[in-house]
Amino acid sequence: RIEACEWCNDEFTFKDLKEHTTTCVLAPARCELCGKEGFTNAQLKKHQDPENGDCKNLQQPCNFSSAGCKEMVAKDKLKDHQTSSLPKHLNMTLAFVQQLASNFEQHREIQVEAQENLRSLLPKTDKRVRELST
Repeated sequence: RIEACEWCNDEFTFKDLKEHTTTCVLAPARCELCGKEGFTNAQLKKHQDPENGDCKNLQQPCNFSSAGCKEMVAKDKLKDHQTSSLPKHLNMTLAFVQQLASNFEQHREIQVEAQENLRSLLPKTDKRVRELST
């Protein structure tokens, strides 16, 4: 038998309707992170969006994650975490910059060696071209 969803009015078989009601974008939803109610599933998704959401309890990576901080912090606690972890973050950033400098130097040495190899091949290549031209 066919029935309509009570929220979006789309029609489904009874079996499919049961599944649809858990994902219907217009179905009512409650944020499990902060307890706030009154959302639809679509609004809840926006509320919990890591980039633009406004859920205060949404866990997100620390802004210093690229330097090595592994902390996941609630959005409203991020400033506190950054303030209390400042020495740790500075040390992580220093280590990160030192590693970048080391990698840069290694690549520069490889580039210099490659240029020297090319310079040494040039006279041999010129000589071989002249031999083949005659």
